[in-house]
Amino acid sequence: MTYCDEVEAFDVVIVGAGMVGLMAANLLATTLPDVTVAIIEARPVRTRTEARGDASDVDVGRAASVADFQPRVSAITLASEQLFRSVGVWASLQPHATPFSSMQIREQDGTGEVRFDAFDAGEAYAGYIIENRHIEQSLLDRLREMNAQDKEDRLQWFSPDRLLFLSQEEDETWRLSLSSGQHIRTNVIVGADGAQSPTRAQLGFDTVEWDYHSTSIVATIETQKPHGGVARQVFTSSGPLAFLPLGGPDASAHRFVSIVWSVKPGVAEHLMSATDDEFIRALEHTSEQWLGSVVAVSQRFSFPLKQRHATRYTQPGAVLVGDAAHAIHPLAGQGVNLGFLDVAVLVEEWQALMGSRLSLGDARILRRYERRRKAGNIVMTSAVELFKRIYEADAVSIRLARNRGMHCVNRLEPLKHQIMAYAMGRIEDLPQSAIKEPMI
Repeated sequence: MTYCDEVEAFDVVIVGAGMVGLMAANLLATTLPDVTVAIIEARPVRTRTEARGDASDVDVGRAASVADFQPRVSAITLASEQLFRSVGVWASLQPHATPFSSMQIREQDGTGEVRFDAFDAGEAYAGYIIENRHIEQSLLDRLREMNAQDKEDRLQWFSPDRLLFLSQEEDETWRLSLSSGQHIRTNVIVGADGAQSPTRAQLGFDTVEWDYHSTSIVATIETQKPHGGVARQVFTSSGPLAFLPLGGPDASAHRFVSIVWSVKPGVAEHLMSATDDEFIRALEHTSEQWLGSVVAVSQRFSFPLKQRHATRYTQPGAVLVGDAAHAIHPLAGQGVNLGFLDVAVLVEEWQALMGSRLSLGDARILRRYERRRKAGNIVMTSAVELFKRIYEADAVSIRLARNRGMHCVNRLEPLKHQIMAYAMGRIEDLPQSAIKEPMI
């Protein structure tokens, strides 16, 4: 992989090398290998060996303690799994992927419970829990591998580097000035730099946003009982608490679990300052010891929750993807999956125009991407918001209705199958690269 020292023109510049930005680069390299790509990333880009220097990597299935896992994980749908297969990284990711075959949802201090089983939807698994570091590293390593085989050196990195200024030229190309002092030009900018997205701000995209007045606490715990390959979520009046299984592909008997606990800011402040024993007692009380007592807890991290949705995803020569376009509450576990589908649809639209005289930054092409993705993203965001508000309501009548509703849903198999299919990524208008190949 070449690190560029001179001004150069690229077909596409991707700002941000997180999971979504790296997936975009992999899809471009896989399906449109003649397209030149630059990636701007503020963090240093490291090899897998370098990354291991400051993060423990466990012998899969033989984890010794909660410290062997990093707390930032993603719930990966089957559609995202297929995207990983499409770009050739699933083989390297699978040893780090913990499959879950079912999802259980219950309400704290209530009797309602719903269980969704992948088997009922015709699948062995509903999805996978994977640490973010493994996803990023596998996508990065695949880019390095493809670029090493490319004599034209079509992919170049500007890292660590930042986009400082941008301006659109008379020929509608963009000129980007970087913190390193370098300048590059491109036909289209892809903003993949997260929920705070400086690129979105510089391009003048407006957003609709509101504060959830909630904070998510993430950590890894060890439990008395094995997780059994089941993803669990308990809803409380202060927010949802998710138990996500960890340990690798053969980890159903393991007791390592990633938690995502959303609470009010004041409660979060108390929980973050608590001792490990105090935190464990609070966690056991809230979860009603769903997996028995909590044996150990890792270092805790927290981040505030805000909802953001760009009013537009595109303008001539510029496009937003992932959290830069839409940041969603983590209770549904769909955030990064929506971002992966964004870039898969975008690249599919670019692939469709090959052979025409249209530029990759042509407004008509980018609007087709926006039409295909925006409505579904809004539906998912709205559904999550509705679900969150229903479970925050604490009136006795509403709590009774919630419990009855959960009992009803648990008995309505067709509805459960439909919900399960959506949770697994089986939505309408999937990009071809995310469609599971038929079994032979």
